[in-house]
Amino acid sequence: MKNYLGKTKEVKAPVRWKSSPDAPDTQLAYITQPEIDMLVQANIHNSMNGKPNMGPKGIISLDGGKVACVLLACALTAACNLGSTVFG
Repeated sequence: MKNYLGKTKEVKAPVRWKSSPDAPDTQLAYITQPEIDMLVQANIHNSMNGKPNMGPKGIISLDGGKVACVLLACALTAACNLGSTVFG
């Protein structure tokens, strides 16, 4: 698959991640800066202080509790819908 950013730094990191025993399983995903900003501002896991948490290999982490996962899915859906509205 072509990366239209050209050659960029690559990392070797787990595809799935769990930040603590009581946290839900998470997975890697590519998201845009506006989506990151929206999720950091929403702070639905009450774990961020104005910036994403750090995950493995320096990859940002936005995970939290079980209820928060449902909210995260809703937030990502809203972000996708907003993006399609804004960008056509």
